[in-house]
Amino acid sequence: MKPIRMPIHHIDRQSSIVHVKSKSGKIFPAKMNELCKESMMYGDEAIVVKSAVSGEWLCIDYNISTPTNYAIHNSYQTDFDDMILNEDGVPYGY
Repeated sequence: MKPIRMPIHHIDRQSSIVHVKSKSGKIFPAKMNELCKESMMYGDEAIVVKSAVSGEWLCIDYNISTPTNYAIHNSYQTDFDDMILNEDGVPYGY
């Protein structure tokens, strides 16, 4: 089956389950892999596929669907090598 992008409704990291919402408004669970479990956030789109063997929905990847809504800053970095630099090589926030 072809992978489908669906918005995330709820993330349960302990059970490795993400609840996604279909276009018709139905909410159903999908099992997450470790990559998705660690880094997926609300506002992202889950890429799910239905397993041909077990018939359950699996979240195989995710897509960041919203632009970054926070400023990139270096307030927590203490070493120059850890800082995020712009195109000119100047750290952000300086």
